[in-house]
Amino acid sequence: MLFWVSLFIPTFHAIANEQVVEQWQPEYPLVITVPSNPGGGWDQLGRFLQRSIIQEKLSPVSIEVVNKGGAGGIIALAELVSTFDGNPYKLMVTGFGMTGATIMHNSEFNLQSTTPIARLTGEFQAIGVPYDSPYKNLDDLMQAFKVNPKSIIWGGGSAGGADHLFVNLLADKLGVNAQDINYVAYTGGGEATAALMGGQVSAGISGYSEWGGVVDAKRVRLLGISSESRTVHPDIATFVEVGIDIVFQNWRAIVAAPNITDDQRQYLIELISNARNSKTWQDIVKRNNWQDSFLIGDEFTQFIIEDRQQTRRIVELSGLGAGGEGYAYIGPYFFPYIAGGGLLLCSLFLLIGHYNNRQETNPVASDSISIKSLNKFYLSSLTIALYLVSLAYIGFIYTTPIFIPVISRILGSTSSKRDIIVGAILTVLITIVFENFLNVIVP
Repeated sequence: MLFWVSLFIPTFHAIANEQVVEQWQPEYPLVITVPSNPGGGWDQLGRFLQRSIIQEKLSPVSIEVVNKGGAGGIIALAELVSTFDGNPYKLMVTGFGMTGATIMHNSEFNLQSTTPIARLTGEFQAIGVPYDSPYKNLDDLMQAFKVNPKSIIWGGGSAGGADHLFVNLLADKLGVNAQDINYVAYTGGGEATAALMGGQVSAGISGYSEWGGVVDAKRVRLLGISSESRTVHPDIATFVEVGIDIVFQNWRAIVAAPNITDDQRQYLIELISNARNSKTWQDIVKRNNWQDSFLIGDEFTQFIIEDRQQTRRIVELSGLGAGGEGYAYIGPYFFPYIAGGGLLLCSLFLLIGHYNNRQETNPVASDSISIKSLNKFYLSSLTIALYLVSLAYIGFIYTTPIFIPVISRILGSTSSKRDIIVGAILTVLITIVFENFLNVIVP
């Protein structure tokens, strides 16, 4: 008997060794794409996951994080599906927001086009206002929104994302027409927060963890949170408390490129699972007040299917048609683009004048005029640069009445009184047009 067993032992070893050899291991760096600009919840998830894997030494290769924002994550999703089909080295952060964006924009791809790896966290939505806002509590803001919806300018993530859909759910509960919602979509949580602190929007919507630093610095006050009770923070009211039946949680996850092998998928699931179970990750979840909503394998795949069906119902309920209807098409960069375009035209006129003066027949006069034109160009360019910087710190209403007389004098105006009057009138007219007709708050 022992003789026959001894004959099979080498065979068992060979099979075991063959299985070890065939088990897939990455040979190159793994790249996690964050489908938004830095500063938001997706960005936090990607970078904290990277930190957990590195600190716990869970991967034999390095982990890289890259940002690729735009269209609610659809740009990054299309790249993952089309460019990296079958590539196990490419991962992407995703979540509820991307599901909504793919529906609203009639995207060719959705999360079912990817390889689901793991759902990691859930997070409640929080509403913040500038620290000196006239809205001192959640009920004040909700009453103002209900009575005059267009007077409240909401700032948040991309169209179709969790922030946007949450505002629409809120409007539905208050009986507000979705067409009266004044929502400005930003490509990242950092930009949305900056707009709120700068007074460009009345209130901001974001995941609770994204507010931390600006709340501690007393730049923003949090008025409400979408949890059922005050489990996250004892001083922040819930919508349920003020009579609005909303409990909402935004989930975030990791997916991989489509058509990777089963071995490659299993390796990635184990990698993310080990990171999630690590002390580093658990500390991060606790510190950020995230909800652990871990889900992997076929259960996560089924969740994606059901979540898409539910999100489609929310989109239809909110009156947000496919293709992104139902939200303001004018984004946060509309005003800077208009202002920048006008200033660029002024610079071009100066350059044209400089070129024409060089063609004068009198060489001496030509050189003198040309130098004056060139100096005007340099001086006006410097003034324009200072103006654009001042917009962010002082604001349009205070900067423009000063800028117009100065630039007019550089361009040759001789009446300071007239320039001051023109500057004041233009400032008032532009502010009225942008804020009352275009629903855009000037910076």
